[in-house]
Amino acid sequence: MKFKFNKNYFAFFILLMFIEIGVLYTKGFIRHTLGDFLIVIALYFLLMSFVDLHFKQATIAILLFSFCIEILQLTPFLTYFQLENSTIAKTIFGNTFSVQDLIAYSFGIGLVYVIENKRR
Repeated sequence: MKFKFNKNYFAFFILLMFIEIGVLYTKGFIRHTLGDFLIVIALYFLLMSFVDLHFKQATIAILLFSFCIEILQLTPFLTYFQLENSTIAKTIFGNTFSVQDLIAYSFGIGLVYVIENKRR
């Protein structure tokens, strides 16, 4: 693993973060499903902005990371860090486990994988 800044990946990350901020002001499917779909893509671009990894390793790492965060929602982990009343922590980490979120993460990373695989 080599650290290397990639301005193109970072530009995509910034674009997706602006979209994600907009998604925070919506409700229903867009906020809960599209938001989860896009956030794993944004995390992929963030990782690839600073680390020179093969896209297969990066997609697996982001998918595992997102699954771990989702599974942590089965526990009162925010309470352990005294963040149970923090709106920011709840927004970033969530507070309710959902299989639908796991599916959205999988589709998001799947899209990245397909695009990166074709691109290379």
